[in-house]
Amino acid sequence: MSNIYRTSDLNIAAFLMTRDAKFIGGETADDRRRVFFIFEDAPMNLVRRFFNNENVPVADYCSALRTLRNIIREIRRPKEEGDAPGS
Repeated sequence: MSNIYRTSDLNIAAFLMTRDAKFIGGETADDRRRVFFIFEDAPMNLVRRFFNNENVPVADYCSALRTLRNIIREIRRPKEEGDAPGS
């Protein structure tokens, strides 16, 4: 059985990506303001390593942040009329 980890913290998500946690995708809460990043089998020791201020390669971290920001924009982008249900 897989362990799903969800976070709305952009920095934790970027850290997990630099540590090769398996990123599944993103989703919004009902209000569409908060985006959650979903990881599969992300061990809690990785999250603890984030809070213990473990170093990560800066270029990899910045790349992960860019990727996550693009995902946020894509998720929050208004749906086009052709994408509406029943179209």
